[in-house]
Amino acid sequence: MVPLVTELGLAALITAAGSSIAALIGSLVQGMKTRAEVEQMRGHVTAAMETTQHELTHNHGSSMKDASTRTEGKVDRLSDAVEANTELTRGVVAEQDRQATRLHALETGLGGIRDDVRQIHRSSDSEHGTLRDDISQIRDDVRAIQGRCRPRDSPACGGWDYRDHETSGQPPIFRAPGRDDDIQEDT
Repeated sequence: MVPLVTELGLAALITAAGSSIAALIGSLVQGMKTRAEVEQMRGHVTAAMETTQHELTHNHGSSMKDASTRTEGKVDRLSDAVEANTELTRGVVAEQDRQATRLHALETGLGGIRDDVRQIHRSSDSEHGTLRDDISQIRDDVRAIQGRCRPRDSPACGGWDYRDHETSGQPPIFRAPGRDDDIQEDT
């Protein structure tokens, strides 16, 4: 069997429900304020906002002064850093200019050295040509002497025959006076 709700339990249930309904009705009545009450509430909110804004403005103003002072300090430090960087940049540019001047002087010096090397090369070519001409003249003189030394018995020739040496690449041939056979020089 299901227990029956006692009168006391039922009364408590009705009281609790009634309280809930009363609270709900109270909330509804509270929510339905008159226009005057709404305007009054709006005035309170506006006053509170003005007070808060005044406090914010006062606090913000003093913090703005502090922030301004801090900003000025930062700007001063930044300005000092920019000035130091500018001086450093000027120093670097001046050093680059000095290096460029040195490089130009070095290139000019190298150009002079190149000219000297070219002149030495031309001079050595000229001397080589002169030596070649001198050697050719000496060869011609030797050939002329050889032509006069046809008799191998001549004391000026001393038995040496230079005619074939120049053209064959072989050492000169020694021909002993009075002998017809050729004897090559021992090297």
